[in-house]
Amino acid sequence: MSVRSRQSPEGGWVLFSILFLNFLFFPGIGEVLAQPVAQIKMEGIDFRVRDIESSVKLLEIQVRIVNASKGLTAPSDSIRLVVAAKEVRFLNPTAQHQGNLPLETMTLNVPLPPGATRVMVIALSLPEERIESITFEVQINPPEGEKRMVTWAGS
Repeated sequence: MSVRSRQSPEGGWVLFSILFLNFLFFPGIGEVLAQPVAQIKMEGIDFRVRDIESSVKLLEIQVRIVNASKGLTAPSDSIRLVVAAKEVRFLNPTAQHQGNLPLETMTLNVPLPPGATRVMVIALSLPEERIESITFEVQINPPEGEKRMVTWAGS
């Protein structure tokens, strides 16, 4: 015994009607999905050193992100921040750090309304050797998002 399904010619119109009503009553959906990457900008980058324990120091990289759009909200999980250490200079030229500072990635998990600013913070554990400076490449929404090179001067 076989069962055949028969499609009615009205099936396409029903689906079209449902989609049309969806966009009619929820017009903001198209705007949120169409958020251009170019509207998300870096407003500033700051550094802060925190002593967690007597031997552990963290370097916080605080990046202010702004939605420069006048009417579009950036959806949750659409803004990604990547921080990579490009160069580490030590005060003692013979000091060598075992291992590189890792590439750090973070995603903003809340929507960012038009004109709003959020601070994204990435923390790195500093090596025990005294550091003269670290140069970082900071980028939002790679590969086409804004990119900056910044240098932290150690103590």
